[in-house]
Amino acid sequence: MRARCEWDAAQTHDSLRPYLIEEAYEVDDAIWRKDWDGLRDELGDLLLQVVFHAQIAREAGHFDFEDVVRAICDKLVRRHPHVFGDAVIESAQAQTDAWEKQKAAVEQLKRARKAKASVIHPNQKAHPVCGTRMWPNSGWMRPCMSSPLTRPPPPIPVPTVM
Repeated sequence: MRARCEWDAAQTHDSLRPYLIEEAYEVDDAIWRKDWDGLRDELGDLLLQVVFHAQIAREAGHFDFEDVVRAICDKLVRRHPHVFGDAVIESAQAQTDAWEKQKAAVEQLKRARKAKASVIHPNQKAHPVCGTRMWPNSGWMRPCMSSPLTRPPPPIPVPTVM
């Protein structure tokens, strides 16, 4: 569709963010209202956003929809060792506990990778609001600063020396 529709072709990940968020809220609203026909339609709209973002990523050479599906399938297998492996989990609570433990291990690995990256590029900083890696004074703060969901922290007062 992007090849035949000017509006679609002009869209980017950033320009589509408000629509993605809106569709997620509409899914939530349909669930809250127990509107199952509406939920079906809203899930379709949300899925369209996923497909749209995957298409933009494919065009940029990052990944495609098949990669998105593969990633979620891999995640489901990792999170359900009692279904796809030999693990024995006695209850839903035990499954939640195991998942939280696995999630903590993944977060620890991510922190270790970030620490390693900061050693490799000591002048590069993470933006305090969105975590975007950037060079000081690069002016690359604008995308995350303009997000409707994040706002920059208030300025830190600098004490005056008398």
